[in-house]
Amino acid sequence: MINKKYLNGFHTVSPSPWPFLMSCSVFTTAVGFVLFCHKNVPYLLFMGLSSIAGIFTLWCMCVVREATYQGAHTLRIVYTLKFGFFLFVVSEAMFFSSFF
Repeated sequence: MINKKYLNGFHTVSPSPWPFLMSCSVFTTAVGFVLFCHKNVPYLLFMGLSSIAGIFTLWCMCVVREATYQGAHTLRIVYTLKFGFFLFVVSEAMFFSSFF
């Protein structure tokens, strides 16, 4: 069953805490890596890496729930996501081939 909210063909993103929490985790990992290199303190680095893994898992669960149960990813949106990923791969291939 498709939610009528998404019948316009565009996916409007609802507010989510995951980007902010992921940026905090990446910052914690960066600070932990600096402390690990200078003072050999691995605790903050491992805490940051484990929080990145946990937040990534929870974020992916939200995306799957959004697509599967809420019906947010219509056929047009899925096609657009695939085409965008294809263009990203092509741009990376062109960037890599420009060196050779």
